[in-house]
Amino acid sequence: MLLLAAQSNAQWIQTNSPMHVNILSFTANNNNLYVGTDGNGIYCSNDNGTSWTAINSGLTNYYVPALAICGNKIIAGTIGGVFLSNIADTNWIAVNSDLTHFNVMSLAVNDSNIYAGTATYINPYPLFYGGRVYFSTNYGSNWSDITSDLPSPSSLVNIGIYALAVKDTDVFVGTGAGVFRSTNNGTSWTSLNSGLTNSWVNALAFNGSDLIAGTRDGVFLSTNSGLSWTAIDSGLSCTYVQALAVNDDKFFVGTLFGVFLSTNNGTNWIGVNSGLSETNILSLMVSATNVYVGTFSEGVWKRSLSEIVTSVSLASYLVPKDFDLHQNYPNPFNSTTIISFTLPIKSLVSLKVFDIMGREIATLVSRELSAGSYSKQWNAEYLSSGVYFYRLQAGGSIATKKLLLLK
Repeated sequence: MLLLAAQSNAQWIQTNSPMHVNILSFTANNNNLYVGTDGNGIYCSNDNGTSWTAINSGLTNYYVPALAICGNKIIAGTIGGVFLSNIADTNWIAVNSDLTHFNVMSLAVNDSNIYAGTATYINPYPLFYGGRVYFSTNYGSNWSDITSDLPSPSSLVNIGIYALAVKDTDVFVGTGAGVFRSTNNGTSWTSLNSGLTNSWVNALAFNGSDLIAGTRDGVFLSTNSGLSWTAIDSGLSCTYVQALAVNDDKFFVGTLFGVFLSTNNGTNWIGVNSGLSETNILSLMVSATNVYVGTFSEGVWKRSLSEIVTSVSLASYLVPKDFDLHQNYPNPFNSTTIISFTLPIKSLVSLKVFDIMGREIATLVSRELSAGSYSKQWNAEYLSSGVYFYRLQAGGSIATKKLLLLK
């Protein structure tokens, strides 16, 4: 069944979660749902997101990029280290013995083993780099640095550990320089970037034995423990992936411009954003009954999992009728703008930007795309103000429009 980018009749519902903060992380234990924010700490809901309570007793850093459950404990990764709480009482204690880097960007749990990925923050620039990987067998009472031969900051600036995934004895890290794997608990690491055309990896998840990576330019699948990767983003109209979750062969990604679902192992994707007023998705989680997304400044939204799956089946019959290149938005713009287009049939697509002299400035798309609706962001911060043109070519169809950059 062909899946296309389309909207459904079912709606997302905004929960009564902390507002006007970024929702960075999720975890859940039975009926308890937890979120980490970028300044308000950690919140808990025990009624599927209807109501939320701050649980910050003992927490000394309220920027929480990572959360995980380990047995009857909640693990919180903050930019001030790792904190631990019993699920029953939610009083946090710092567990940072032997940590030398405290900006914890990712967590993974394998049985009673906890892995933490860090990055060094450079102020005033919003850049994390210089990541380390730590390992604990005693709920963080002690940590071992297992970074070993990962590239150092001097050789690869963006080596911050933004994602972690553990399978049996294999540890995978997603970094600003691609995916790395250790089969000996960090004694040595191997770079696994064959076929991975974008090296900035924001998310990793397993589907059985398959590994999925969400990057700044698409989703990739490996069926051989990362030895090779295949792009699986046909119909994914925004390829800047910030979050990823798998549920019974259903793949969900959160992007700069919404939530997308694939029900056929990433062969095709569909946008499922009806009713979602803020589509910058920073985090997401799938439960048995609901999908939850954490947004940029608009809190937590939820939607019935069964409704989404049904909407995908219905929308799979909706195909754009025309080749169309839309006017960029906003226009005029300062630094970044969105260019959208529709394709009625599968085509080899080229989307390029030119200056007023006809010189090519940027290539936004150069690949085969399935029929559907697409949006691409163009960042022109390095260019001067003026008139530019963008041209879409798909098969024998060509369209050109003008845009205006004002700084």
